[in-house]
Amino acid sequence: MKYFIIALIILAFIVLCFIIGNIITSKKIFKFLNSFNDRYQLIKAKRKSYDYVLRTEDLDIYLYVLKVPKHCEICINSKETWKLSYSFSKNDPGKAYSSFRYLNEIEYFLKNDIITKRPYLKVVFLYKRCDKIVRYLNETELDVIDITKSPYGYKITSFENFSADLDILLKKTIDNKEK
Repeated sequence: MKYFIIALIILAFIVLCFIIGNIITSKKIFKFLNSFNDRYQLIKAKRKSYDYVLRTEDLDIYLYVLKVPKHCEICINSKETWKLSYSFSKNDPGKAYSSFRYLNEIEYFLKNDIITKRPYLKVVFLYKRCDKIVRYLNETELDVIDITKSPYGYKITSFENFSADLDILLKKTIDNKEK
C-alpha cells in the first residue's frame, strides 16, 4: 500500500508538471505572437480547429500551433497525413531519427475549410523548430518545404522564422491587392 501511494504521488507530480509546462508554453507563444501586434490584430480562438487568428486589413491568417521536439523532421505524405520523426539525442542531431509518430491532432485543421467571407490563409506554426520539412511529390521524390511553398493550400512556419515569414506573407498579400 505504501508503494502504491508513493507511485500515485509521483504520477500526480508528473501530470502537474506536464500541465504547468503546457500553460507556460502557451503563454510564451501568445506573448510572442502579440509582440507583432503592429502588423495584425491577434485573436485567441476557443474550441476551434485553430489556435489563433491574425487579422490584417485584408486577410485573416488562421494559425494552428504544433509543438514539436527539438530534433525532428516532418514529412507530409498527403493533405492530412503528416509524419513526425524525432530523436531526443542532443549530441547526434545529424543521425537518423529513432522514433516517429503520425500527427493525427492536426488532421481536422488541414482537411476542413474555414467558413468566412474574408480572404484567409491557413498556417501551421511549429513551436519551437523543426530540422526539416519535406513533402512527397510522388513515390520517390521529396521537396523541401518553406514559407514560399503551399502544400495543399496551407503554409508552414516556425517560431524562429516567424518574423521573416510573416513579412513574406503580408508582402505577398499587398502585392496581390495592388494587381
